[in-house]
Amino acid sequence: MIEKSRLSCSVLICSRNRPHDIMTFLSSLKTQRRKPNELVVVDSSDQPLTEHAPFNEMCRALEHEGIAVVYAHTRAGLTYQRNQAVARATSKILYFFDDDVIL
Repeated sequence: MIEKSRLSCSVLICSRNRPHDIMTFLSSLKTQRRKPNELVVVDSSDQPLTEHAPFNEMCRALEHEGIAVVYAHTRAGLTYQRNQAVARATSKILYFFDDDVIL
């Protein structure tokens, strides 16, 4: 039997041109009692999310809480973005969320 504490999980989120929605999602992720080990954000926005100071601040706050943040700016296409997210994730348990979800 595997110990709960040894199970790592990654949250994967794909986004395009919705910085407000993803910030709302990240804020709700930060409030969860059981946090993921890793957050993978695959962004195909016209202007990369990393050009938004609030996004960078939120990523630093998540990292401070022990969540590794992986960011990639790719071409558009949800299937392509999801495949990119899976390729970058390091956990065996993967949770996909839409960028407009509030946990």
